[in-house]
This record gives sequence, structure tokens and C-alpha cells, in this order.
Amino acid sequence: MSKQIEDTITVKARDILGGITHGWTFATQKRIFEELKKRSDMVATCAGRETIAISAKRHDGNIKDAVAEMRNQYLGSELTAEFMGVSDTLQTGIVLRYPEELTEVTDDALTYRLVHTKAIEYCVVTADKDSNFPKEGYAKGSLSDIATAIHIGASPTKKIEAVAKVYNKGMKKWAKRIERSIQNRPALGEMLGEIIGKDADVETCKTACMFIIDAFIFQDAVAGKAAFKKVLPLKHYDEPNKIVRHEGISRDWRLILKVNYVPIFKDALAILKIMREYDEDMARRVLKGLLATAIDICKSHLQQVHEIGGELFQDLVVDRDYVKAHYTLPESATLLSALVCPDIDVNNLPKVADYACGTGALLNGVYKRIQQLYEQKTGESSVHIHREMVENNLAASDIYSHATHLTFTAMAATHPTTTLGKTRVITAPYGKQEYGRFLTGSLELLDADKLDLPTMGTTAEQVIGDDDIATVDYKREFPHGEMDIVIINPPFSKNADANSKKGKAAFKAKNRSKEEEKSMMAALKKKSPRIANGNNGLGSWFVDMVDRKLKIGGTMGFILLSTTLMGSSTKKLRKMLSEEYHDVIVVTIAQNSGYNSAFSHDTNMAECMVVATKGVGPNTGRAKFVCLTERPDNLLTAQTLANLIRRQHITRRLEDGPHGGDELCVGEDVAGYVLDAPIDEDEWAASNIRAFSLLQIGYRLREGRLHLPRMSESHAIPMCTIGDIADVGFNTGSIKDESRGDGAFQVREGAPTSHETYPSLWKVERELQRAMQTSVNAHARIVAGKEEKARDILARNSRTHYHMYLRFNANSQLASFTEEASIGASNLGNICLHECRYEAAWTLWTNSTLGLMCHWMHSGKQNQGRGKLTWTTRGTVATLDVRRLSSEQLAAAEIIFAELKDARMLPYNECATDPWRHILDARLLAEVLGITDKETHKAMQHLREMLCAEPTIAGTKLEKNFCNLEKEREKFALGGCAEVDAKALATQQLKLASVGVSTAGEGQALARR
Repeated sequence: MSKQIEDTITVKARDILGGITHGWTFATQKRIFEELKKRSDMVATCAGRETIAISAKRHDGNIKDAVAEMRNQYLGSELTAEFMGVSDTLQTGIVLRYPEELTEVTDDALTYRLVHTKAIEYCVVTADKDSNFPKEGYAKGSLSDIATAIHIGASPTKKIEAVAKVYNKGMKKWAKRIERSIQNRPALGEMLGEIIGKDADVETCKTACMFIIDAFIFQDAVAGKAAFKKVLPLKHYDEPNKIVRHEGISRDWRLILKVNYVPIFKDALAILKIMREYDEDMARRVLKGLLATAIDICKSHLQQVHEIGGELFQDLVVDRDYVKAHYTLPESATLLSALVCPDIDVNNLPKVADYACGTGALLNGVYKRIQQLYEQKTGESSVHIHREMVENNLAASDIYSHATHLTFTAMAATHPTTTLGKTRVITAPYGKQEYGRFLTGSLELLDADKLDLPTMGTTAEQVIGDDDIATVDYKREFPHGEMDIVIINPPFSKNADANSKKGKAAFKAKNRSKEEEKSMMAALKKKSPRIANGNNGLGSWFVDMVDRKLKIGGTMGFILLSTTLMGSSTKKLRKMLSEEYHDVIVVTIAQNSGYNSAFSHDTNMAECMVVATKGVGPNTGRAKFVCLTERPDNLLTAQTLANLIRRQHITRRLEDGPHGGDELCVGEDVAGYVLDAPIDEDEWAASNIRAFSLLQIGYRLREGRLHLPRMSESHAIPMCTIGDIADVGFNTGSIKDESRGDGAFQVREGAPTSHETYPSLWKVERELQRAMQTSVNAHARIVAGKEEKARDILARNSRTHYHMYLRFNANSQLASFTEEASIGASNLGNICLHECRYEAAWTLWTNSTLGLMCHWMHSGKQNQGRGKLTWTTRGTVATLDVRRLSSEQLAAAEIIFAELKDARMLPYNECATDPWRHILDARLLAEVLGITDKETHKAMQHLREMLCAEPTIAGTKLEKNFCNLEKEREKFALGGCAEVDAKALATQQLKLASVGVSTAGEGQALARR
């Protein structure tokens, strides 16, 4: 391929890119540097963006040398005035290599091939090496993908971060000044609270400052342009000795209000007027300070300035600690937006909604995607669709007025000179209303097609009047079956968080009484939910509403806790998605910490991202499960992952052998894995998992086949569920609930001291419960008048107990065995087997690695290192069908249990190096199940290692903090010594060796501890 052909392709690529990236200018063979003579193959420039130098190579060209040249010679070099972007020097370059298919085509066919090929290799090289894309190797895609890389790669990240700091510093500084004034003039705080829609506090003051900064920035954006010719730019006020007067600012804002942007300027003007009326000196100082902040921001010439407020929104939500209003990270918003909107019909633009819009990151993420696709498909500016989209097609609601302010601001900022007369961004009435009725915010739309009361700006209208203000039509209608796309990250509230210590109320808030909380919950329950359940927070209520608003063929995308995929309270939600939707995609992250497994800001619990299209389709009843190795760390990676997830043909299924899922590769990095799996109302186990082969093992095991990696053949094992062979015990509230007074027993710590009480295994004491057999640690006395209820509970008394809230990195036993039947409550519920002769075999199985596998598959994984079951899901856990074991097998289990019941084992996250767990596994397989071949026993060690590597099992515990059995023995005076344990272990190893099973080397781990 000659250089001439390479240049011909580059010229064609330039023309195509110029036609699909509105606002950008592309040129070829230009000298763009002041001091370097070499010309750039291609250069891309756009106002308010970084300049992009593009190096193009033929298919056999050395792309590594081109990358090195870009990094070492071009990046950081001074640009000529003609090609200077936001920075004076080159900050970003793209290196691409054309595929061989383009080398031997005619000039007429070249354009077609260039438009349709998805085999162009490319990478983005930045001055900040952390922003390189991909991290290793080269991505592969189309010119449209490269256009996206140009658009995202040209975002001046460092300048955006610097501007965000300026914004935040100014907002916080002057909010303090307002707060001090409120201390002396409480009425000022009350008025500001009414305008903003929240009680007066420091967050209210920050919000007021945010409104004013945004108004200033918009003023500067529209000043002097058509319809705003008399509006002055901020530079007019930028003189050291010039007094910033309220009258001048008010005049400019009223001029804007006559034409446009009522949702932005009305509240800002009202805030300004109220501050001046109550404290003129404070108002003058704050106005001048916020003006200076806005001027510094505008000097950056960034197109993204209106999105910065959303990054700071977390600080402004006072109730987020209760309602879990942790807002979507930008990278997560990009990923979900691209998944729900892979393409558009330019002649039938989609209607999009977010009913818990927060910062507007999700809704505006979809809108950016629509604009980008429109410009790529038509070659025209998205300004042509802006008014129609914002006025009619983009709908949002939230309970916070500052949230709807941010959402509308970012949306409108795309084309600030476009006049807007309508908006579907509505602040939803929430809490107790003046007429005594309690409203539930956006959830009112469950049964309604519109929101009551145009609450946005009503107080502001009273303050500033409505003379000469443009009429804005707040479109409050949200009909069922209207939307093409609904995207949402709803607040999940504390009762979705099993580890919360701050209460469980879904409507708990800083200044809301318990009576009001109950009234709001009562109002919610009066609605007619189809899939919603109050035991998992508000998430399922929002999904219920989303389903009603979607049209057939519409797509929903939501972010919720990973427990949504597993818990019994979301069973109806999963049933709906598995029976009434198609093209279901589930995305989770396999990281050791909950924070790194979440898609939202500032939360420490794993989340899932779900996308589904309404209506029955060819793949209804199946889903594409995606597990990422880490959360996308930049917008381009997120966009690329969405493209890969949508485009990649999936070849691996859950029903296959233990071979794992298809790889998702970004460059040379494996960014995640994909697995096709059946779905129904039961648990969707394929989430937050690093090795999909474990799921395939678990699936086969549940079906009665043990098939591990590197095994040539599988073994039959009789399997069933716990509910098939046992009655599960009662929940804690039924046994002991002194606060409500409906428990049947009074339970006290300590072993029974009289025949009038009943032994109980109540407290989890991990150091004392390392062995399969444990001692009771409480006693229970029947409450007078509760005898009948107590009899029902005692009927399920048992020696076998199941740990429902297991901590994989702390607890050693799933099944605890007590010498006599005892009441199991709290986390250690009773499992009353139908026949006592099954107890030993069931206890061995449950505490083995295979028992761990069954529990882990079934448990919720929102908290890393923990595997939580509910009282209702215990009975559906897969287990060994002890009914199908022969008398000889049951007798063998009795012998093994008698010999191993006191062996202290390591926590499950250390099972790969636990010799006693190895002994238990080996003897169970060999002596009870008759599996003695070396291949299987060797594969079992691989299984233990795989499980220990799973983030949801390992958690964040460091190896230096691993369990030390000898220290525990000494601390709790447990008796015995290491030498005796070593001899017992050697005896067990000899027994296994006699039947051909080797455990050589496993004793080293015990000696270490």
C-alpha cells in the first residue's frame, strides 16, 4: 500500500468525519506546530475543545512507533494560532491504522467501505497518561467510533476539574456569608427555603449560590446574541473598582426572562431580591463574590460548564443519608445512556424520561447520545431538534427543586440561544401539602398521568411578580405508554440496606416526623402496585411506574442494588422482565469493595444496571449478563463498552460446561465477560462474579451433575432444595421481639439454668463457632399467653442450624450443629430435617466447599464479603438430597462427622489453604458419594482457589488480617494444641491416602497458623 493510497484514504476519512461531527473542522497535511516542521496527517479543531492531531497508518504500518512519536514529539508542543484549541499546546492525539480491506478498492467504493468498516484500529494518546485509551493495545471500530473518541478525547479534563474547584470554592465561601446573615434574620432563611423548596440550612445557602452562579453563566452565554442584544456580558461588570449593583443584574435577568430560561432565572432573581431586602450589605458582597466566581468560570471557555453543578450536587442533598440519593457517576451515565439508546430514527425522535432525575446526568446523557447520533446521521447541527426535544420529548421529575434546576440547566445549555416556551422538567410535590394530603413525589405517577401543582417557581413568582416574564408552559402530563426510553437511578432508601443502623423508613428525612413518614407510606400503599414491594425500599416502586410509562417496544434502563437480582421481595420484578420484556441486559462489577462495585457516587454497596425492551421477543426469558472487571474510568471506555455489549455476538451460555463467558476486550485489556443465561422469577445469580465458570458449575450442580474445570467427565450427585428435605425455622420477630411484644419467647444470653427454659443458639460468635459442632449460648422462656405460638416454634426445634447472613471472610461454618435440639434465631435459623438420620450427611455437605458454592450462588451480593439469604429464600437453596443416600452412605457420614465435628476451620475466604476443609471435601466425596478419582479431587482444589478469588467472597480483608487459629485458641482458652491438631490432621490424610486420595502439602497452611 503506497503512501499515496494512504493519503487518499485519509482525505476520504476527513470528509466523512467532517460530515458526522457538526461544529468540528478537519484538515489534512497541515503544519500545526510552531517549532515542528512535520505536518499532521489530519487535525480536528472545535471551539471550546482541545485540538486533536491524528496520525494515520496503512494496515502494515508500525502503529507502536506512531504512538511513541505522538507521545514523545507532538504532545506538549506549541500549536500555531490557526490550530490552537482551549490549550496552547497539543494535549490529545489519535493514532489510527486502516484495515487491509481498504487497500484494493476503487475510489468510488472507498467511501462506502470507510463508512461501513468496523475494523479500524485506533487509540487516544493524551498528555495525561492516565487518560489514554485504551490502557493497552488498540481499540477496533468504525469512523463513527473515532468521531466519538474525538468528541470525548477533546474534553479538557484538567480544565474541567480546575473549573469545578473554582465553582465549589465560590459556592461554599459565599454560602457561609448568607448563613451568617440568616442567624440574625431567620425570616431570610425561611424565604430562601420556600423559593428553593427545602428547610433553611447550609445546603439551602449553597443551593442559592448555585442558582445565582448558573444564572450568571447563562447570562454570559446569551449576551449580545439574537433576542438578547441588550443583555450585558459579565465583562461589563469586571472592573476592580466598579460597584456591582443589584439593579443592573436584575435588569439583565429580567430582559432574559422576557424571552427565555424562566426555570433558571426566576428563582435566581427572587433569591437576589430577598437577600437585598433583608440584608443589603450581605447581598452586595455575595453578588460581587459570585459574579467573580462566574467570570473565572466563563474565562475557561468550556462547553461543559453547566454540567459542573451536577458534580457538586451531592453536597446539596441533606436527606441523602436517609433516602440513599447517591447520584449516577458520569462514566456510569454514559454507559447506561449508550445501552438504552444504541440508535435513533431521525424522523421519529425518541421520547425520554427520568422520574428521579437528580443531577440530570442520565437524562442529559441520553440527550447527548441522541444529539450525537442525529449529527452523525444527518450531518446537521442538533440545534434543529433542540426545541422539539426539550419542550416535548425530554421529561423529568424530582422531589428537589435544585435537582430539576440542574437537569433543565444542563439540557438547555446545549444550545443556549434557542428560545424555549415549554418544559417537562417538573419538581414533584412531596410530603404534607397545605390541604393536609400526603404526596409521594414522582411516585404519584403510578396511578396518575400528571403531577399536581406546578410547584417550580411559585414562591419566586410572588417575590418578583410575573410582569414582563415569558410565559412558560410547565407540561405536567406523563401519560402511561408514552415513552420510548425511561432511564432512572431511583433512591433506594434505608430499608433496602440490610446493614443500615439509621432506620428503615422509606420516607425518612431530616425534618420529617415519624407520623408523617407513616402517612406517606400509607399514601403510597393506597396506589395499585403490580410488582412493587415495600421490603426492598422504593426501587421496585419506581420500576413499576417505569413499566407503565413505557410504550411497547420502549426501553427501560435502571440502576438498583444488586439484591434486586436475588431477593424474594423483587420476585415480581424479575418475573415481569423475564416474561414481558426482551433484549434484557444485566451489568454488574466484580470488585472487592462495595464502593468499586457501584455505579453511583458515594455508596458502599454493589449495584446492578439493567436494560430491557418492553414486549415479548425472540429472546424473552433469557438475558445477557455482563460482569465488568472494574467500573469504567473514563467516558470513552464507557461508550466503547456499551458498543461492545450491544454488538458482540454471545457464544457462551450458562448451560454450557465450566468454560466461562465471552471476553469483552478494550484493546488488550479484558474489561469484562458476557454470558447468556435463562431468567425467570427466581434468583439471577450471574452478577458481581469474576469467573462465570463458577456459575456454570453451580448450574450443573443444581441439576445433579458435578462438572469442574479440567474434568473430562462429570459425576452424578443427588440434589434437591433445603425445603424438600426440611422445615425451616421461624424468623426472629416471631421468636423474640420485645419491642413489639409479639415474640413467643424471652431470650437471654447464657446456657439454660433450669428445666423451665429452652436452649438457644442465638448469638453469632465466629471465633467460638469455627467447628461444625458448637455450644448453645442463650436460653429462652415462653412468654405468658404465647404458648400456642411457642409450640409451633418448638416443633421446628433442631440440632441443625443455617447461617443466613454469612460473612465469607469471617465465618467458618454455614451449618452449626448443637448436641441437643435448640431454638435457632437471629442469623442462625433452624433447619429441621424430616429425619434425624440425615443430620450428619447434611451438615457435612453444607459446610463443604460444594455447600458454600450452593449458598454463594443463591445469596445477595450487594455487600462484598457477605452472602445474605432471607427467611424465605433459605428453603430454595440447592443441597444434597440426603433422602437418596443409602444406609451405608448415611453411616459413613456419621463416622466422618464424629471424627471432624470438632475440627476448627478457617473462614471460607481462606478455604483454598485450609487443610481441614480439604479433608472434609475429600472424605465427603470419597466415602459418602463414592468419588475417588484423582482428577476430581485435584479439580476441587481449583474450585476452592476460584471461590477464594471471587470479590464477593474475599471482600476487602487483607492477608495480614487473615484468621490465626492459634491466637484465637490462646485468647479464648479453647484447649488443645497445635501438635495434637497436626497429628489428627496426619491421621485424616493417611485415611484418605488409603483410598487413593492425596492431600499432600495441605498441612503447611495449618502449620503457618
